Amino acid sequence: MKLQKITSGIAIFIAAIIYVIFAPQTVYSDTVGFDTAKLLSELGIFYIDKDMSDKDLSDFLKEESTKAIAYNLAYGLTGAVRDPYTGLIDTSFSLRFFKSENLEVYTNMLNTMEYITSTELSPADCYRVFLDVLGYESMQEKGDEEVLLAAQNAGFGYFQTVENKETITNGELVNITFEALYLCGVNTKIPTIHLLSQINPNFKSKAVKLGMIDLFPDEIPLFTEGPYKVQSFSELIGTDVTTNIKKHEWSALYLNVNMEGYQNYKSKLVESDWIFEVEFYKESNDTEDLCVLYYKEIDGIEHYVTLVFNEESKTVELWYAY
Repeated sequence: MKLQKITSGIAIFIAAIIYVIFAPQTVYSDTVGFDTAKLLSELGIFYIDKDMSDKDLSDFLKEESTKAIAYNLAYGLTGAVRDPYTGLIDTSFSLRFFKSENLEVYTNMLNTMEYITSTELSPADCYRVFLDVLGYESMQEKGDEEVLLAAQNAGFGYFQTVENKETITNGELVNITFEALYLCGVNTKIPTIHLLSQINPNFKSKAVKLGMIDLFPDEIPLFTEGPYKVQSFSELIGTDVTTNIKKHEWSALYLNVNMEGYQNYKSKLVESDWIFEVEFYKESNDTEDLCVLYYKEIDGIEHYVTLVFNEESKTVELWYAY
C-alpha cells in the first residue's frame, strides 16, 4: 500500500511537470504597442522600470492613456533623457532639438497640453501634441477631423491606422510615438530619428544596434519619401573572389511611399548629378515593380543606385553599390 502511494505521488508529480512544460503559455507580445514599447525603451524615449514584468507592461499598455503620459513620450521624442537610477531628466538634447526644428515648438507643445482639458486622451489630442513636436502649425483650434487629416498628410498611419475615437490606449500612443520617430520635421526635412542621432551619439549607437536606422553613405540623398522599415537596412563590404575587386553594397526598404515620393527621390538623384540609365517594369509575385537605375562616376569608379517601387504595397527598395 505504501509503495502504491509513493508510485501515485510520483505519477502526480510527473504529470504536474508535464503540464507546466506543455501548457499554453501566456503571450504578451501581441499586446498593441508591446514590441514598439521595448524598442523605444532601449532608445530612452519610453521608460520601462527594470522590475516591470511583461505582464505588467502588457496591462499598462492596455490602459487608457492620459495627458501626462503623452507629454512624457513627446518630450522623450525630442531627446530628453531620463536617468533610470535618479529619475532626473537631461534636457540639453531637447533644447538642441527645438533649436534645430523651431524655437517655438516647445511653447506650442506646452500650450497644446494646456488646451486639452480632459484627463483622458483622444487620438486627435495625441496627434495635436506630436504635430507640434514635428514643427507643424499648432492644431489647438482645429477640429478633430482636420487634425486627423493633418496627421495623415504628415505621414502618420503607416504602422497604425489613423482613426477617430474618444480615448486612446497607452499601447496605441506608443505606436504613434514610434511612427513620429520616422517622420520628417517641418524645418529640418529629415526623419526625427536622424536628427536625434545627429545631436546625441549615444542615441545613434543604440539605434544602430537595434537596426532602427538606415545609414547610407553621403554620396546619395537621404531617403525621406517614406518611413524606413526597422531592421531592413543591410551593408555588405567584401572582395569578389573571382576578380579580386572590392564590392560595397547597401540596401533598405521604405514604407508608405506613393508615386509622387518615388518621382521626388529620382529628382533628388538628378539634382545630385546622378545620371539616369534605364527604367522598366518587372513582374514579381503577381505584382508589378517599377525599377530605375542611376549611375555616377566617383573617384574613377562607377557607383549605382537602384529603386524598386511597388505602387500596390506602397514600398520602395533602395540599393546603392559600387
